[in-house]
Amino acid sequence: MLGREFNPEITAEDFVFALQRAVLPATGAPLFPSISAIKNAVAINSGKANMNTLGAVANDKYNLTITLASPDSAFMQALSSSVAMPCNKEFFNATKGRYGLETKYTLFNGQFYLSSILESSYLLKRNEEYKGPSPTVINQLSLAIRNEEDETEGNKKNTVNRLESGYYDAAFITGEQSSKIDEESGITYVPYNDTTWALLLNNNSPAFESKTARQAFCTGLTRLEKPEKKYIKDSVCLTPPSCVSGGAAVINQTGQTVPEHDEMKSINLWNKALKITKATEITVTVLTVPEMSNELKAMLQGVQSGIGSVVKNDKGEPVDFTLKVEELSIKEIDTRI
Repeated sequence: MLGREFNPEITAEDFVFALQRAVLPATGAPLFPSISAIKNAVAINSGKANMNTLGAVANDKYNLTITLASPDSAFMQALSSSVAMPCNKEFFNATKGRYGLETKYTLFNGQFYLSSILESSYLLKRNEEYKGPSPTVINQLSLAIRNEEDETEGNKKNTVNRLESGYYDAAFITGEQSSKIDEESGITYVPYNDTTWALLLNNNSPAFESKTARQAFCTGLTRLEKPEKKYIKDSVCLTPPSCVSGGAAVINQTGQTVPEHDEMKSINLWNKALKITKATEITVTVLTVPEMSNELKAMLQGVQSGIGSVVKNDKGEPVDFTLKVEELSIKEIDTRI
């Protein structure tokens, strides 16, 4: 392979070279921010310093020292991610720019190695040379690559269908998909809250051009104490529980950020907003995906019973407030936005 057989022992230099590559601007590492606290990392990434000045040095064959320019409580977590994986310099140079593009241009030291790349899947086989503490008993794994067409209703390639038939042993599925699993199928799942659904208000709309009107609307929303769907939880923070900083969930560090439902406060704010906008006919159309429609309508009940009950402004003029809900696909909503 590449003129010789590579079977190198992992050394401290492999980690140093990997970090040096990760901070180079030409690499364009998407996880660079997670290691930017290393001394001179930012200067190297901006082209103002040489990669050899990075604060990562091999002391001997198996020990290295990493010096940070500033405190970073999440740095140890970053070292366990792909951006800090070891990279053998000699092998990397031998690939002549093709590193990782094919299986023969990649080295593996884990329980599995990538055997082949197919059109819609990866085939991983057990690494017989693995010397670590957790050898696998599985001979091979097939990782399938899904696409949107596979997830259409009734499609036999649908992930839920393949899980229930036994074709898939495990898969990532959405909350909506989890609700379609037959309880008698024997399939179990572990919830992972990685998405926050939020309302995006159009500040150019006559209804929301004033900050007071936006506050009135948000304060009037009913909180979902007992959502209809099991996989949905009422959020108290814009970031989902899966977002971690310094080893702890961001949601636990920032506390309450979403306003509580307060009908009287909402009505008072709305009355003030009407003085600013001077509008007497207000229509609010809320776009949503079908799977979130029921939850959205439940939240809007508080708005309708609150600011929707204001039928006159301070001048005694009639005020007509209309709420509409329109169901669209994610793509259609993106286009509208």
